[in-house]
Amino acid sequence: GDTAFFQENTDTQAFFTDVVAYFSDRCGRQNVAYATVHLDETTPHMHLGIVPMYEGRLSSKQVFSRQSLLEIQEELPTYLQERGYAIERGLRGSPQKHLSVKEYKDVQKELQVSKQELANQEQILAEKERELHSYEQAIFRIDRLLEEKNEEVKGKVQAMNQLETKRNEIINSLQTTVLPDLANVKEKKFSLNGLKYVLSASDFSAIKSITKDF
Repeated sequence: GDTAFFQENTDTQAFFTDVVAYFSDRCGRQNVAYATVHLDETTPHMHLGIVPMYEGRLSSKQVFSRQSLLEIQEELPTYLQERGYAIERGLRGSPQKHLSVKEYKDVQKELQVSKQELANQEQILAEKERELHSYEQAIFRIDRLLEEKNEEVKGKVQAMNQLETKRNEIINSLQTTVLPDLANVKEKKFSLNGLKYVLSASDFSAIKSITKDF
């Protein structure tokens, strides 16, 4: 069973109890010296100790022969399947070998180093994402500020254009109505854009000199 097998709602205690029951039936309950389940690694596993008794005497060659081990590989998955476990037999004829304790520890050490490197890379990536988010927020604020300034400039330009139009209207009114009449009198009273004015001859001369280029 792999990690996924035990994560998919498998009752770990019941599973290993059934495994011990299989070896008790095959080898004799009195010959099962110990069965210890370890949960200190990613995948739960069990250390099982069996006294190799064969016909009243110790014989590991008989109990753990190549043929008997092959039989266990065939029988145990079927035994567990009949009890409702979704487990399969290992690959037949696989060239894989078990790692020695040293090899296993070396692999675990390399795995821990790789996990740490991955965690460091993930942390760096998270920091870069936070920086990018800060840059995006700053750019957004700058864009908003530019939009506000642009609207402000547009408003000022529009006000200036309105003043220019008003100025031109006043000059045009002076040139076409007031100034010609003032040429023959000492002063002129008139209204312009709702305001009342009194223009003397000297004022007329000054305005005429100012507006001669219009």
